[in-house]
Amino acid sequence: MSAAWGTTLLTGGVYAAQALLFAYLITALLNPDIPAMRSRANFLSLWWLIIAIVEFAAYGIQNWGFGYASEKMVRRVRYESFRHIMRQEIAFFDRPEHSTGTLTTTLSAEATAMAGLSGVNLGAILTVLVNLTSCTILAISYGWKLGLIAMSLLPATVMAGYLRFALLNKLNDQLRMAYENSANMACEQVAAIRTVASLNREVALHEEFVKSLVAPVRRAMYSTLKSAFV
Repeated sequence: MSAAWGTTLLTGGVYAAQALLFAYLITALLNPDIPAMRSRANFLSLWWLIIAIVEFAAYGIQNWGFGYASEKMVRRVRYESFRHIMRQEIAFFDRPEHSTGTLTTTLSAEATAMAGLSGVNLGAILTVLVNLTSCTILAISYGWKLGLIAMSLLPATVMAGYLRFALLNKLNDQLRMAYENSANMACEQVAAIRTVASLNREVALHEEFVKSLVAPVRRAMYSTLKSAFV
């Protein structure tokens, strides 16, 4: 896991290194001396290859380390959640909001949602932070005027990203509530499948279940369009 944290310096700092190599390569291609230009271009191309190999190994170690930690955390959350559910009193299971479908959906979805706090997402966040820091330092050190202009656009970019994630989180909460109701309905129908079959209610209950999924799908499409504009 410590190696995965260390690889974020490589995965995030590579963009500044690529910018430098790209600038050096353009300068080398402007050299009128063809042999010197070719030698310099070959040298810089070798560095591109080295960076590609290092980044391939760094991303592999980062994804494996953060992914392993995420799965380990999700397993522990599911285990502790199920253990605490089994220790509840009988009255806890008599509440409508604690039905079988709701509890199983919670164990499945909520524990998986915890992976968003770690895993590959955490690695991507750290990579972006290192990338912003290294590129900002590089831009200011080479041309502070252009660097300050680029930095002035960061708040707008961060705000747009925040609004997008806020919309997505709101959508996820709405869909979770809607799909909990659908899962609860499905569990009740399956538990009483003999009664449903004896009353010949399979088609009607299937249509009712499909209708319960229409509103979440429309809401998801509307929220997706809003997030796309943001």
